[in-house]
Amino acid sequence: MLLIEDDPYTRTLPASIVNTHEQLNITAAVGTLQEGKYELEKSQPDVLPVDLGLPDGDGTELTHKLYHLNDSTDAICHYCLWR
Repeated sequence: MLLIEDDPYTRTLPASIVNTHEQLNITAAVGTLQEGKYELEKSQPDVLPVDLGLPDGDGTELTHKLYHLNDSTDAICHYCLWR
């Protein structure tokens, strides 16, 4: 699993929970679109949870890139607006 989320708390909490499971692991947890693109080129994750509102771009770019690289990965897009 490659987790892409710009909020540090929202990024580390799911990573710590997922990594407690024997059969699951997060290969990388990054906070920007550019870092996500780099990590996506390096690995072929089974699941890609990605924040749509990243500081340097739109997370949907990663889902498009993902399907050009590996159509067997599931993408999970999420967006939350805090006020």
